[in-house]
Amino acid sequence: MKQRMKKLINSIWNLIVTCWNNDVLRYIFIGGCTTMVNLVSYYLLRTFTAINMNVANAISIMLAILFAYVTNAVFVFRSDAMGFSERFSEFVIFIGARAITMVLEIV
Repeated sequence: MKQRMKKLINSIWNLIVTCWNNDVLRYIFIGGCTTMVNLVSYYLLRTFTAINMNVANAISIMLAILFAYVTNAVFVFRSDAMGFSERFSEFVIFIGARAITMVLEIV
């Protein structure tokens, strides 16, 4: 029984590692986490503060975008940007791409 449990744990671990090493799956996972940051932060702002719905939505979107930038730079695209100016340029491009996507979605 102990061997079977160890084998099961190793199989699950190998599946997790295989999925994490797949760029597309990693991107989808981080996207899901970003959505959770958006939803949870909105819920917390609306539940525990007197913030207006639109303001809470804007803040939660900003938090989600910041989370998305950091996690995508580190885990998905594995950025090698060095220094503030390179990181800032990367961040501006990321925000620009998000803004274009948002405009296309609205239109």
